[in-house]
Amino acid sequence: MVKPGLGKVIPYLERLYRNDRFLNRTGTYDEDFWTSYNTAPINDERLAETVRQLNNQDKATEVFDTTFLNTLRRQQDSIAQVQSQSQPGRDSFNLSYAPGSPPVLRGASNWGFHFSYGAGVHFLQTEAAAYTLGLYTALPEGTPVLELSDNLEARDIEPVYQWALDITYKDRYLLRWTLARDLWNSIYRESAIGGGFQFNLTKRYRPVYLRPMAQFSRMFYARKLGEADNDYGNFEVDNKNIKANKVNMYLGDRIYNWKFSLEMAIELNPSRELFVRGDYRVPFRHSERVFLRERGRVFPKRGELATDGQKVRAWREGVESISPIAGTLPTYAITVGILIK
Repeated sequence: MVKPGLGKVIPYLERLYRNDRFLNRTGTYDEDFWTSYNTAPINDERLAETVRQLNNQDKATEVFDTTFLNTLRRQQDSIAQVQSQSQPGRDSFNLSYAPGSPPVLRGASNWGFHFSYGAGVHFLQTEAAAYTLGLYTALPEGTPVLELSDNLEARDIEPVYQWALDITYKDRYLLRWTLARDLWNSIYRESAIGGGFQFNLTKRYRPVYLRPMAQFSRMFYARKLGEADNDYGNFEVDNKNIKANKVNMYLGDRIYNWKFSLEMAIELNPSRELFVRGDYRVPFRHSERVFLRERGRVFPKRGELATDGQKVRAWREGVESISPIAGTLPTYAITVGILIK
């Protein structure tokens, strides 16, 4: 008799997934075991052939099993060692073998590799101001190559997306390499590497992980100031030959940060996690940059130059020698994404 509504949800740690082994068949099939109560006699040739194939498969698995082969090899080596020790005039030594998997395989099981991706926002404030950028030749008279004056609008956040590769050891220690890029309307490139720890806060239930981390971050951030007319012709920037008639000019910074992160993740299934990550970046080094990109070409060339006051000059509100557009204060970021195990 079935009474609906009395069932309970299976605990997360007791669930079976598609890769779990549901049944191990042991022994051989005995058609007369249940005598007259046998409801599935093998009287069909196709069914009997299936059972024979399964038996052959089990035998092959047993013969070629790695553990079995290692055990057999150890026994052979032990016999050879005993024989060599029994011979006079030879130096003897003893070898001991630990049961189970070989040491190399046991050590490899302590390591794990995970990939994650996500999107979020970086609270990176820039103030509104009037800027003038100029690119000049190296000649003493400083012939203008590109010149542009425009207003840079204020902005509080930058939408970005991230990839990360994690290497874990003993499910506790963590090494992470992160790449981040902008979604639109800016130039945002970050590469960070560092390490941290991983803690499972709920070992008896669905795993919830806490990951504190510290990384070294190198970031280039630039805002588009406008489009300049190239009346000069071909010129070289950053070992690239610029030929386009229109060139976008970006004003930005190369920023080096100490990046501190705190991440919370919940396991959706044994191969997926949903995470929320908060980052706190402390800049310790800036350098002002001008970024150029060709317009109207199938494969546009890009170039990056430092504002050195000679070839590249920049003014903010009419005053030369500008400060970093992103400022020098710590910044925050939030990312939501998926981790693949």
